[in-house]
Amino acid sequence: MKSIAARLGVSASTVGVELDRLGARKQIRREDVLRGFEQMRGHPDFSFVVGMIWAVGSDLGEKFVIRHKNRQIIDRIHDVLKVAYIPEPYVLAGRYCIQIGITHPFMRFLRDAGWTGRKSAGRDMPTCDLDTEAFVCGYVLVHHSLTWSRNRRRKIPYLRLRIYGSVAIMEYIESHLSEWTGVGRKKLQPHTGSEKMVTIEYTMREEVEILCRFLGLRIPERDDYHA
Repeated sequence: MKSIAARLGVSASTVGVELDRLGARKQIRREDVLRGFEQMRGHPDFSFVVGMIWAVGSDLGEKFVIRHKNRQIIDRIHDVLKVAYIPEPYVLAGRYCIQIGITHPFMRFLRDAGWTGRKSAGRDMPTCDLDTEAFVCGYVLVHHSLTWSRNRRRKIPYLRLRIYGSVAIMEYIESHLSEWTGVGRKKLQPHTGSEKMVTIEYTMREEVEILCRFLGLRIPERDDYHA
């Protein structure tokens, strides 16, 4: 309605009144939202999306906001959330955002699952019943860097995959990625951007390629790279 109102030069409430007069706007009831939330929990990508939200969501007290600079990430999240009548994404300060009201059943789900703020030192994996492989893939998708690097020891450019997050979550991910894919165990490294976060780093080409296939990550192209 805000978009329509801006184009017509009227208020959003005026657009709402006219839509109601025409019978073109459905009044969403609480039972609709609850039913939609249960349908959303059965969505095949639900655990994957919860992983992304666990990584980039922010509880701002009066609202919960999911923000990312990549529109495709936000659209992928919203494709699942919209089943429970969560509003369309919007743009703020160069980032795409989804806002969820604090009374929405998805917020109770997150809190019951052990949600704490992204800057909390004690952040841990959710305690609810999820597909953990899908959750980890979603989390890593929005909390990683995958780049070509070069140093004095290695003359040829090499791939470097970094995954970052709180200690407890990174311990879980590092251990289970090794179990699921057979890659070697890695020591957690300090994260340069935050004292409350750590990093897992993979630089062996074979391991990086195995992990990219498992996690669904796209390896950046390079002229002198041959698969």
